[in-house]
Amino acid sequence: MGTPRAFDVILTPTAEQDLASLHARIAAESPRAAARFVLELSDRMDSLARFPSRGVKARERRTRGLLVRQLLHEGYRVLYTVLGSTVFVLRVGHGARKSLPPNP
Repeated sequence: MGTPRAFDVILTPTAEQDLASLHARIAAESPRAAARFVLELSDRMDSLARFPSRGVKARERRTRGLLVRQLLHEGYRVLYTVLGSTVFVLRVGHGARKSLPPNP
């Protein structure tokens, strides 16, 4: 069995803003914890380059004709979709939120 094909992983502007807001909230209490958490979350998102189908279908699974998947990390949800050979990270948010409009 060969090495899985590599996909590009791109964060949408909305996902970048979500990640920056998350970092700021955690950094208010602990800058070190914020840096660690965002690095771990980024590593999880980067893993989608090799395994883009690893996430389960999100409850927001169909948005504007896109199949939306989610990747979980310590209570946070990463919503993403795969188009061709690119993984687009749409949103990053706390899992307790009722839904995260993907805003692709």
